[in-house]
This record gives sequence, structure tokens and C-alpha cells, in this order.
Amino acid sequence: MEGTERIKFDVIGLCETKRRNSLSCTWKNGAVVFLGSSRENSTTGGIGFIVAPRLVQEIRQVSFPSHRIGVLDLQLDKKTKVSLIQIYAPTADEDEADHTDFYDEVRETAAKCRSYYKIVSGEFKACVGPKRPYEAFIGPHSLEERNEAGELLASFCETSHFYHGNSRFQKAENRRWMFLSPNEFTSMNWTTSCASVKPSQT
Repeated sequence: MEGTERIKFDVIGLCETKRRNSLSCTWKNGAVVFLGSSRENSTTGGIGFIVAPRLVQEIRQVSFPSHRIGVLDLQLDKKTKVSLIQIYAPTADEDEADHTDFYDEVRETAAKCRSYYKIVSGEFKACVGPKRPYEAFIGPHSLEERNEAGELLASFCETSHFYHGNSRFQKAENRRWMFLSPNEFTSMNWTTSCASVKPSQT
């Protein structure tokens, strides 16, 4: 939490918190922390949110449908309600059924949110690669080759009409948030945001 005091943020989504029990608390600077529980009889999963002090009064609901999905509903003004869906996708070595069930649950969760603005964000562990000619919801700026997880994510975006945010804007390499492997030979941008409304630069 000390690290959040050195950056500007509205909401920080957390993945793989590995908590046995859910928790909500207020930090000394007024930020509120919500943590969901991990999978039963396991340390796998666990989703959370850190909400900046200025947005605490806008919180309407926080829920954790599963150990891989959390939902934060904010009412920013009379007309603007936003649902932030934080996720943690299965790893590549897990069964295909786990991946299918995960995306089905994300779709179901998003469909239940009554907000006009919906954002699905978190660790998809996916590289969507360059946009393909028939795709409407993937952007043109993605350097990595598409992997299996990327195929699933691209399919989710196209069938659920969520815009893949990471690929819509070109970003300098030194301004990207990247995962660096322990041997420092592999770097990937595992964190992805997808939005129900087409993102635009302002």
C-alpha cells in the first residue's frame, strides 16, 4: 500500500491476492481496499481493488462472483455509472475446460452489470497480436504474435463487443507496463483492459 502513495490513481485492480478470507479496510490515507478470497482449499486466485480517497463516496457495490472475478460499481455522477470487472485468467497449463468456463463466467458477469460503461481488466496472460481483417474490436497496435490465450481473448472481444484497449493506442516502449520473467529474458504485457465503449484519446 505504501507504493500507492507515490503514484496518481483512481482505482487499482489486484490479481492473485491468495487470501483465504475476503477483507475490506480503509488505509491511513483514506483509500479503501477490497480483497476477495482465493479458491477454496487452495491459494489460487483472489481479486481485489484499491479505491482512491476521492472516489470512495462513489462506490455503489463490490462483489466477487468467483476467485477469478471481482466487480466494482461506481456512480460517478447522476448519469454515469461504471462497472469495473477485475479478472485473473487461468494459466496456459490448466485444462481447456477451465479457460472455457472462465470466459463464460466473464461474459455472464458483464451481462449482469447494468452500467453503460463496463471495463474488463486484469491478467489475461494473452497476446492478441496484429489485428486481423475481419476483426472489429481489436486495435492495430500490438507487437507480439498471437498466442492461444490471445485467440480466446480476441474471440471474447468480438463476440461480446468489448474493445481491446491495449491495442488501440501506440505507446512508447518505456511507457509500457510489462511482466519481466525471473531470468529477465522474457517480457510480456500480460495486463489487458477491454471496454464496452470504444476508447478515444483526449
